[in-house]
Amino acid sequence: MLLLIEKYIFYFFLFAIPFQTRKILWYSSWRFGEWTSISVYATDILLILLFIFWYFNSCQQIRNPKLKILNPFDRLMVLSLSKDKFQILNSIFKNPNFYLFLVLIISAVSIKNSTDNAISWFQWAKLLEFSIFYWYLSRYAFIKFGLFNSFLAILMGGLFQAVIAIVQFLKQSNLGLKYLGESVVNSDLAGIASFYLPNGDKIIRSYGTTPHPNVLATCLFFA
Repeated sequence: MLLLIEKYIFYFFLFAIPFQTRKILWYSSWRFGEWTSISVYATDILLILLFIFWYFNSCQQIRNPKLKILNPFDRLMVLSLSKDKFQILNSIFKNPNFYLFLVLIISAVSIKNSTDNAISWFQWAKLLEFSIFYWYLSRYAFIKFGLFNSFLAILMGGLFQAVIAIVQFLKQSNLGLKYLGESVVNSDLAGIASFYLPNGDKIIRSYGTTPHPNVLATCLFFA
């Protein structure tokens, strides 16, 4: 039962990646700014739930060595014990994870130059979150759930965004899907992504449930 719940949470997370449902907790000035705010997204909560499943399954794996090892890097670490120091260092420097750790460390150290430590630490925590997500996918999720259904969930999410985008373009405004994080969009608002026809008509670009049409384009391209 727990395995089924974990599986569907994972697939729904992949489907819901373009959703911008969030709670804004704080922003640094009287006027809201995307890059000077702290928000918790619904997908963050789903991701934390998946990390919890990963943690408890890993603990169970340690307690029961007969269980299948889901992490192929564990085998690499075991094999490295039999190598000399030069070979171990060579393995470390050839491992992309080493450079990801290095980026995280350098990013944390660079916060001392920030003008707003609270925002900087929050953004660093987001960087750490997505780094853990990378390890979760590569070492656990794709091995446990497979690639086909994972990519199918992303494809279905892309099709869902495409339908929303088409209707937004035809309507030239948002659809009222605020609980999915849809932006408020219409031709009367300033700063809306748009273009003009030769006759001067303003055409609003589609957002889907993403924060910008370029982000929507990326999601559709990936799907």
